[in-house]
Amino acid sequence: MDILSSLSDAASLGAMADINRADAQAKAYQSDLTSAAQSGDDKALMDACKEFESYFIATLYKQMHDSTDAITDSTGDTSDDGTVNLFQKSNAEKMFQSMLDDQMAQSAAASGGIGLASFMFKQMQRQQNGVDPVSAAVLDPSKGDAP
Repeated sequence: MDILSSLSDAASLGAMADINRADAQAKAYQSDLTSAAQSGDDKALMDACKEFESYFIATLYKQMHDSTDAITDSTGDTSDDGTVNLFQKSNAEKMFQSMLDDQMAQSAAASGGIGLASFMFKQMQRQQNGVDPVSAAVLDPSKGDAP
């Protein structure tokens, strides 16, 4: 039972580290978006929106790969005849896949992506111009009551 407990604790610590890293990234993107919106510089705002979209797409890719890895992990890493399961990935392959996903996400966002960056850009411009006071209050709570 000690081994299982140790593995469970290690998995929990790894999950907490992932959550903390994602939280820090989300706060950094929020800060970048807010400062770009408040600066009034449309290019900086669009760049920040594209950067967030890239992060979002990379997260989708990561979740997709994690789900297929979980299926593979549940089937075991060797077959009955002792050969290695072809779908198991080494740590190097997982690292390469993560870097490849990041690059593919950046390329996708730069070429129009899934439309999230342009939607965010338009919405934040409306907030800047006071067209959407409820959303503006969320972006800058000093401008009114947030919902």
